[in-house]
Amino acid sequence: MTVYMSQTEYGEHRGISQQRVHTMIKQGKLAGCLKKIGKYKKIDRDMADAALERNLDRVYNRPDPPGKKTSNKPKGKKKPTAEEQCKILTDAGVEMRSLSEAQTIHENFKAYIKEIEYKTKMKELIPADEAEKIMTHIVMTARGRILGIKAKLAPLLKEFVGDPVNFGYLLESIDENIRDILQDMADASKVV
Repeated sequence: MTVYMSQTEYGEHRGISQQRVHTMIKQGKLAGCLKKIGKYKKIDRDMADAALERNLDRVYNRPDPPGKKTSNKPKGKKKPTAEEQCKILTDAGVEMRSLSEAQTIHENFKAYIKEIEYKTKMKELIPADEAEKIMTHIVMTARGRILGIKAKLAPLLKEFVGDPVNFGYLLESIDENIRDILQDMADASKVV
Protein backbone atom coordinates (compact mmCIF):
# COMPACT_ATOMS: atom_id res chain seq x y z
CA MET A 1 0.00 0.00 0.00
CA THR A 2 1.40 3.35 -1.02
CA VAL A 3 1.74 5.93 1.73
CA TYR A 4 1.61 9.60 0.74
CA MET A 5 2.92 12.24 3.10
CA SER A 6 3.13 16.02 3.25
CA GLN A 7 6.57 17.65 3.35
CA THR A 8 6.28 18.09 7.12
CA GLU A 9 5.24 14.47 7.68
CA TYR A 10 8.03 13.18 5.45
CA GLY A 11 10.53 15.38 7.28
CA GLU A 12 9.41 13.87 10.60
CA HIS A 13 9.67 10.39 9.06
CA ARG A 14 13.30 11.06 8.00
CA GLY A 15 14.23 13.14 11.04
CA ILE A 16 14.83 16.34 9.06
CA SER A 17 13.09 19.70 8.79
CA GLN A 18 10.29 20.52 6.38
CA GLN A 19 12.58 23.15 4.83
CA ARG A 20 15.20 20.47 4.08
CA VAL A 21 12.54 18.30 2.39
CA HIS A 22 11.48 21.32 0.31
CA THR A 23 15.12 21.93 -0.68
CA MET A 24 15.57 18.28 -1.71
CA ILE A 25 12.47 18.54 -3.91
CA LYS A 26 13.85 21.71 -5.56
CA GLN A 27 17.24 20.00 -6.08
CA GLY A 28 15.52 17.09 -7.82
CA LYS A 29 16.55 14.51 -5.22
CA LEU A 30 12.93 13.42 -4.90
CA ALA A 31 12.09 13.63 -8.60
CA GLY A 32 9.21 11.31 -9.53
CA CYS A 33 8.18 10.87 -5.89
CA LEU A 34 5.48 13.53 -5.91
CA LYS A 35 1.81 13.07 -6.74
CA LYS A 36 -0.88 15.73 -6.72
CA ILE A 37 -3.61 14.71 -4.30
CA GLY A 38 -6.32 17.33 -3.99
CA LYS A 39 -4.78 20.80 -3.90
CA TYR A 40 -1.36 19.67 -2.70
CA LYS A 41 1.52 17.56 -3.95
CA LYS A 42 2.21 14.62 -1.64
CA ILE A 43 5.38 12.55 -1.35
CA ASP A 44 5.31 8.80 -1.97
CA ARG A 45 7.20 7.66 1.14
CA ASP A 46 8.65 4.43 -0.26
CA MET A 47 9.72 5.98 -3.57
CA ALA A 48 11.31 8.94 -1.77
CA ASP A 49 13.20 6.66 0.64
CA ALA A 50 14.50 4.62 -2.31
CA ALA A 51 15.51 7.79 -4.19
CA LEU A 52 17.44 9.07 -1.17
CA GLU A 53 19.18 5.71 -0.75
CA ARG A 54 20.22 5.78 -4.44
CA ASN A 55 21.50 9.29 -3.87
CA LEU A 56 23.49 8.01 -0.87
CA ASP A 57 24.87 5.14 -2.99
CA ARG A 58 26.07 7.66 -5.57
CA VAL A 59 27.88 9.58 -2.83
CA TYR A 60 29.76 6.46 -1.73
CA ASN A 61 30.43 5.24 -5.29
CA ARG A 62 31.45 8.59 -6.76
CA PRO A 63 33.89 8.06 -9.67
CA ASP A 64 37.31 9.75 -9.66
CA PRO A 65 37.45 13.15 -11.34
CA PRO A 66 38.72 13.08 -14.95
CA GLY A 67 42.50 13.27 -15.25
CA LYS A 68 43.13 12.31 -11.63
CA LYS A 69 45.56 9.44 -11.22
CA THR A 70 44.81 6.91 -8.54
CA SER A 71 48.21 5.28 -8.24
CA ASN A 72 47.64 4.11 -4.66
CA LYS A 73 44.72 1.85 -5.67
CA PRO A 74 45.67 -1.77 -6.12
CA LYS A 75 45.18 -2.83 -9.74
CA GLY A 76 42.75 -5.59 -10.52
CA LYS A 77 40.64 -5.12 -7.38
CA LYS A 78 37.06 -3.94 -7.64
CA LYS A 79 35.82 -1.05 -5.57
CA PRO A 80 33.57 -2.36 -2.78
CA THR A 81 29.85 -1.83 -3.19
CA ALA A 82 27.93 0.55 -0.95
CA GLU A 83 26.71 -2.39 1.16
CA GLU A 84 30.28 -3.69 1.55
CA GLN A 85 31.49 -0.22 2.50
CA CYS A 86 28.72 0.08 5.09
CA LYS A 87 29.65 -3.34 6.52
CA ILE A 88 33.35 -2.37 6.69
CA LEU A 89 32.52 0.87 8.50
CA THR A 90 30.06 -0.86 10.85
CA ASP A 91 32.65 -3.55 11.69
CA ALA A 92 35.15 -0.79 12.43
CA GLY A 93 32.72 0.68 14.98
CA VAL A 94 31.66 3.68 12.90
CA GLU A 95 28.03 4.62 13.48
CA MET A 96 26.28 4.72 10.13
CA ARG A 97 24.00 7.63 9.39
CA SER A 98 21.79 8.48 6.49
CA LEU A 99 22.66 11.44 4.32
CA SER A 100 19.90 13.49 5.91
CA GLU A 101 21.12 12.65 9.45
CA ALA A 102 24.68 13.60 8.51
CA GLN A 103 23.48 16.87 7.00
CA THR A 104 21.43 17.63 10.14
CA ILE A 105 24.47 16.98 12.35
CA HIS A 106 26.59 19.18 10.09
CA GLU A 107 24.06 22.04 10.24
CA ASN A 108 23.77 21.74 14.04
CA PHE A 109 27.57 21.86 14.35
CA LYS A 110 27.76 24.99 12.15
CA ALA A 111 25.05 26.64 14.30
CA TYR A 112 26.99 25.75 17.47
CA ILE A 113 30.18 27.32 16.04
CA LYS A 114 28.23 30.49 15.12
CA GLU A 115 26.83 30.64 18.66
CA ILE A 116 30.34 30.40 20.15
CA GLU A 117 31.61 33.12 17.79
CA TYR A 118 28.67 35.36 18.78
CA LYS A 119 29.21 34.81 22.51
CA THR A 120 32.92 35.55 22.07
CA LYS A 121 32.10 38.83 20.26
CA MET A 122 29.65 39.78 23.02
CA LYS A 123 32.37 39.04 25.63
CA GLU A 124 30.25 36.28 27.19
CA LEU A 125 33.10 33.86 26.44
CA ILE A 126 36.81 34.58 26.53
CA PRO A 127 39.66 32.50 25.10
CA ALA A 128 41.52 30.26 27.56
CA ASP A 129 44.84 32.09 27.15
CA GLU A 130 43.17 35.41 27.93
CA ALA A 131 41.47 33.91 31.01
CA GLU A 132 44.85 32.54 32.12
CA LYS A 133 46.44 36.01 31.81
CA ILE A 134 43.65 37.54 33.89
CA MET A 135 43.93 34.86 36.58
CA THR A 136 47.74 35.21 36.68
CA HIS A 137 47.37 38.96 37.16
CA ILE A 138 44.86 38.43 39.99
CA VAL A 139 47.07 35.87 41.73
CA MET A 140 50.21 38.01 41.42
CA THR A 141 48.36 41.05 42.77
CA ALA A 142 47.04 39.02 45.71
CA ARG A 143 50.53 37.59 46.34
CA GLY A 144 52.04 41.08 46.47
CA ARG A 145 49.37 42.30 48.88
CA ILE A 146 49.79 39.23 51.11
CA LEU A 147 53.57 39.73 51.25
CA GLY A 148 52.99 43.35 52.28
CA ILE A 149 50.93 42.36 55.35
CA LYS A 150 54.00 41.81 57.54
CA ALA A 151 55.52 45.18 56.64
CA LYS A 152 52.25 46.98 57.43
CA LEU A 153 51.57 45.18 60.71
CA ALA A 154 55.11 45.21 62.17
CA PRO A 155 55.16 48.92 63.28
CA LEU A 156 51.65 48.65 64.77
CA LEU A 157 52.43 45.44 66.65
CA LYS A 158 55.70 46.84 68.02
CA GLU A 159 53.73 49.55 69.83
CA PHE A 160 51.39 47.02 71.49
CA VAL A 161 53.94 44.30 72.26
CA GLY A 162 56.59 45.68 74.55
CA ASP A 163 58.67 42.49 74.85
CA PRO A 164 61.13 42.02 71.93
CA VAL A 165 61.05 38.19 72.31
CA ASN A 166 57.25 38.03 72.02
CA PHE A 167 57.41 40.52 69.16
CA GLY A 168 59.84 38.20 67.31
CA TYR A 169 57.55 35.18 67.89
CA LEU A 170 54.59 37.16 66.61
CA LEU A 171 56.42 38.19 63.41
CA GLU A 172 57.59 34.58 62.86
CA SER A 173 53.99 33.39 63.24
CA ILE A 174 52.79 35.96 60.69
CA ASP A 175 55.62 34.94 58.33
CA GLU A 176 54.71 31.26 58.65
CA ASN A 177 51.02 31.92 57.93
CA ILE A 178 51.90 34.03 54.90
CA ARG A 179 54.15 31.25 53.52
CA ASP A 180 51.35 28.70 54.05
CA ILE A 181 48.85 30.88 52.20
CA LEU A 182 51.25 31.43 49.29
CA GLN A 183 52.05 27.70 49.14
CA ASP A 184 48.30 26.90 49.00
CA MET A 185 47.92 29.39 46.14
CA ALA A 186 50.85 27.83 44.27
CA ASP A 187 49.43 24.30 44.74
CA ALA A 188 45.99 25.41 43.52
CA SER A 189 47.49 26.97 40.36
CA LYS A 190 49.18 23.62 39.53
CA VAL A 191 45.81 21.82 39.67
CA VAL A 192 44.22 24.22 37.16
